[in-house]
Amino acid sequence: MTTTYPCPEGHQSADPEWCDTCGTPLAKQPTPAPTTARTAAVPAGAGSVGATVGCAHCGAVNEADALFCESCGYDFTTGQAPPPPPQPVGVAPPLTESAEPTDFSVDVTVDPAWYALQGAVSNEPCPPPVSQRLAVRGTSVQIGRTSAEKGLHPEVALNDDPGVSRRHAQLVQDNAGEWSAVDQGSMNGTYVVASGVALASVPDPIAVGEPVALAPGDRVFVGAWSCITLIDNRVPVGGANVSPES
Repeated sequence: MTTTYPCPEGHQSADPEWCDTCGTPLAKQPTPAPTTARTAAVPAGAGSVGATVGCAHCGAVNEADALFCESCGYDFTTGQAPPPPPQPVGVAPPLTESAEPTDFSVDVTVDPAWYALQGAVSNEPCPPPVSQRLAVRGTSVQIGRTSAEKGLHPEVALNDDPGVSRRHAQLVQDNAGEWSAVDQGSMNGTYVVASGVALASVPDPIAVGEPVALAPGDRVFVGAWSCITLIDNRVPVGGANVSPES
């Protein structure tokens, strides 16, 4: 805890002799007034009062005058928690959970075969080939990159793929339950490959703004290494959703 001293002019000073706001001489204060800027409590057994301070976010013990927790980055002055840890490279965070899961999911994959064809757009090495299945909630799945400044929080956030645009593509379901892929004016294009079709070369990109029908198991390729596969959870394992390795 930081010790402050009252000034006759109504200020609080860190200097016990002179007000560090207005310069007024201060009378000797037998009982200094503690500041209320810190909300974290001093852990039991930490020594003399004010020597250390416990982090309200992770519990780590820090110097009393520390501005941030050395363990997690918690801001002692404002009480702001540290940002969440970054997602693994190439893997999207979970889809928005504002609605119940539907009968559909998407597999989001780092695809080395796509990188071999299209990786030149990134000027970066391909990440390890990882895959994550995400539940689809609602009738629209936005594919792109997160931008807090522009208020963009896509359901499939491919933030680590440099070939993906902020508003890249979208999967949409119509009233009949059929899905389509729509390119939203991306820089490097959106590519649809049907289930069971080998990826031997870069296909033609789909036209901007023109819905292209998707069947379960069809793959949507974007960026330098990202593949999104539509999954119908009602189809048993070994059914139409099983697609060959790209």
